[in-house]
Amino acid sequence: MKRIMGKIFCPEVMKALVQKGRLNFDIGRRVLEKGMKLEMIRKVNVYEMADAIWGSFVGITQLERYLYEVPTKRMNYIKKPLR
Repeated sequence: MKRIMGKIFCPEVMKALVQKGRLNFDIGRRVLEKGMKLEMIRKVNVYEMADAIWGSFVGITQLERYLYEVPTKRMNYIKKPLR
């Protein structure tokens, strides 16, 4: 596993991930700006809004993964097709 992780986190891969992340944040901010311009979204600081949305997504994703991996009675909330 250590050998695989070494390849995943090599400088070239990390640089590519950072560039892709930056591009995705730019796209997200443009979408939010367009929504605000069309008055579909209330006007707020677009950078803070993009960060809040991304942070919520990551937090929910991590929580769902944790709840799915921990074998407890909490697993009952997952519908059968997802098991």
